[in-house]
Amino acid sequence: MLRMIVLLLMLSGTALAASGAASLPEDARLAPVRAGLQTCIDSAAAAGLPADALVSKVREGLAKGVDAQRIASAVMRLADDLEAAQRFVTARRPGPAAPGLVRAVAEARMAGLDLATLPSLVAADRPPQPAQRAVEVLTDLSLRGYPVQRALAVVERIEVREPAALDRVPALLDTIRRDQALSPAEAADALARGLAVADSLQGAYRRAVEDERRRDNGKGSSSAGTAVDGPGNSENAPGRLIKVKLPPGQAKK
Repeated sequence: MLRMIVLLLMLSGTALAASGAASLPEDARLAPVRAGLQTCIDSAAAAGLPADALVSKVREGLAKGVDAQRIASAVMRLADDLEAAQRFVTARRPGPAAPGLVRAVAEARMAGLDLATLPSLVAADRPPQPAQRAVEVLTDLSLRGYPVQRALAVVERIEVREPAALDRVPALLDTIRRDQALSPAEAADALARGLAVADSLQGAYRRAVEDERRRDNGKGSSSAGTAVDGPGNSENAPGRLIKVKLPPGQAKK
């Protein structure tokens, strides 16, 4: 019986090591919650969840001086999110869920994204790494203030056409938004329109900028025509002084 227990413990330790389980930091501040945290981490690792994400959350809390009880609560919430993310991914992709993708989906859930917006990004025909990056980019855009559905239209197309360009999407959207003085929704729509006619992200960016400039020029020409007279009129032609009519009875000073 004793040999059987030892063997089971050895196998359990091997499984935890293979699953990438990490150790809690040796920090005295964790003493009141260490046992519970370790149980949570071991359970996550045994379930095939990325337990290192839980340890990272602990380290993050310690670095910020967060109270141990609050750290434990945050880790428990993350463990729940990881479990939900794993169920979400495995329901759409056969076989073991890639830890990186599970973590990305869990972080999206923690950021407030509805998992119902993610199925197209984690579909079975998407390779794990681009799928993970697509979810991470969508989460990033959401946190930057871009409407999720509009950002999703951009990320979906890039994930399929040019997955290597996913990392550049947030910076390009921010550039369009800043340089063209657009709202987040308008910037996302402008890039989506560019992607509808361009084969690459860079081409879509150029098309979006050109379209916005044409739109601004059209507005400028229209307003100019109504606000001031065009060149060639006797009083407003270039090189002529504009005569100012004073009210009756007011003398020139």
